[in-house]
Amino acid sequence: MQFRFVLMGNLSNNLKFLRKQRKMTQADLATALGIKRPVIGAYEEERAEPKLSLLMEMAKLFEIDVDDLIGRDLNKSMKTTAIFDKSKIPVVPVLAAAGYTTGFSDIGYIDTLPTVDLTTTDLVLTSDMRVFQISGDSMLPIPDGSYIICTKVENLRLLKEGKRHIVVTERDGIVFKRVYRIEDSLKLVSDNAVYSPYEVHLSEIAEIWRSVGFILNDEE
Repeated sequence: MQFRFVLMGNLSNNLKFLRKQRKMTQADLATALGIKRPVIGAYEEERAEPKLSLLMEMAKLFEIDVDDLIGRDLNKSMKTTAIFDKSKIPVVPVLAAAGYTTGFSDIGYIDTLPTVDLTTTDLVLTSDMRVFQISGDSMLPIPDGSYIICTKVENLRLLKEGKRHIVVTERDGIVFKRVYRIEDSLKLVSDNAVYSPYEVHLSEIAEIWRSVGFILNDEE
């Protein structure tokens, strides 16, 4: 299995797509952002790139995450929005972890997983979200059996170093760690100092999911 990274080149197309979806002209968008219309044209034609502060304003305006604005092809992903049920986010329980390492790319397999309703949370829900149940004490104070709410990392440049991620490999299965980029590998670090950090080569990684929240398992 190979973790496929895509280059950050979606901003211009995403701006045009989101603007037209909102039935906004370039002038309308420029006014909403407090900038001049030709600047929007430059962004959409890839002649310039906005600063991070402006990217954040754009993401806020369109009610999406900055990572999605620059890292995903929204025109492509939004085509599945009509069939995306926000009340049914797939859950990968501990008992399904072994099967997930080989079935993660099979839509039929994903459809067999249990789901959870997250519409009552404050999270921005998207079709590329998943919930993973973890086991063990390596990430205390997040306890054994907790459910980690995640959004998929499609672009290595969007990896938030030092943040908690679910990392899926064929060798180790599903692990929950803080991640750091080291050349062609990721260093995986536990919050519980009893466990030593270790490295995984990028070629071994099937998927990476960034943690955006967690649910404690209240079962006795």
